[in-house]
Amino acid sequence: MKEVTKAELQKYMRLDKENLSASLVLKDQLNSKLKERIAEREAVIDEIAEYLGLQNKGLVFYNGLSGKNRLLDEIKNYLSKSGDKVKLKKRIAELENENGVLRKLIQK
Repeated sequence: MKEVTKAELQKYMRLDKENLSASLVLKDQLNSKLKERIAEREAVIDEIAEYLGLQNKGLVFYNGLSGKNRLLDEIKNYLSKSGDKVKLKKRIAELENENGVLRKLIQK
């Protein structure tokens, strides 16, 4: 936890009781909102992990990106595979068109 400096202490000591209590209420509301947002983001991360089949594998998803993040690696892997699937589908469509043209030429 961050230590409070003398300057910060003096800033709060200048406030009267009413303003000090109002600022503390505001701080509590902001902390509450922040916790809600964190919980919402964790819920989204959990859904993504479940979709990728990574739930219940004992992995930590909520750590920062300073090191390796298994969930991020799996998402990148999934997206690269889905990109490959799109390329393969296009190539299959091209080959089917060529096949159709060749069949028509053979039938003539």
